[in-house]
Amino acid sequence: MSDISNALVVEVDLPTRVLVVEDEPQMAKFITFKLDYLGYEVVGIARNEAMAIQLAKDLKPDLILMDILLDNDDDGIETANKILAFTDVPIVYLTAQEDDEVFQRAKITKPFGYLLKPFNDRDLNLVIETATYRQKQKSELSVALEAARSIIDSSFLMIITLNSADNIREFNRAAQWVLGYSHDEVYGRSILDYLINPDDLSLIKNTISRGRRSQLEIEFLQKDGQSLACLLSLSTLRNSQDNPTGILMISH
Repeated sequence: MSDISNALVVEVDLPTRVLVVEDEPQMAKFITFKLDYLGYEVVGIARNEAMAIQLAKDLKPDLILMDILLDNDDDGIETANKILAFTDVPIVYLTAQEDDEVFQRAKITKPFGYLLKPFNDRDLNLVIETATYRQKQKSELSVALEAARSIIDSSFLMIITLNSADNIREFNRAAQWVLGYSHDEVYGRSILDYLINPDDLSLIKNTISRGRRSQLEIEFLQKDGQSLACLLSLSTLRNSQDNPTGILMISH
């Protein structure tokens, strides 16, 4: 008898579960047929805002195909906004018209794609595959960021990051303990509010502009009104295009 601990575990890729929001019965039937043919699972069909919101809550689809114009004069973009208030499901819009004003409104909801009716199998498959891939990347990035934030918060070193406008974005627990402020008290505020000498900000920028990590002693204003000198390691934060986005400060 084989040991159950040696059993082979096979991971099965489940089909992407799609909620179709379309008010025209024939078009909904056509889309469902296409999705079934391409190997996707249609978990529900909604023809108006109320149905779409309820099904999104109940069925928790992997993706929503959302017609921009719905039954009862419901607006697909507004419906998407209400759904995104309780879930981050990727949404792909369906539309029969190339209307720039509508596209500009739709951009606010950060859609994962658009499909212009009529569409073929290739276009439908491509937009869904692209949307699900982007959602997977987004989820993985979120997990990575959460792990990084946990490391930052558990550090005994004071870690502060600034954005390009010199406003505080990260203020870890060590910084809270040392300076006495809570994260909410400092988030989004200028670092100048917490420097004894405002000219130190220019000194920080001039130092890191040399293109390498540097150290400076900077005096901070604690919440109790006292000053605290900290030796900081300074470096420039950069995005994936290697463009500067802010400043990283770590105490010693």
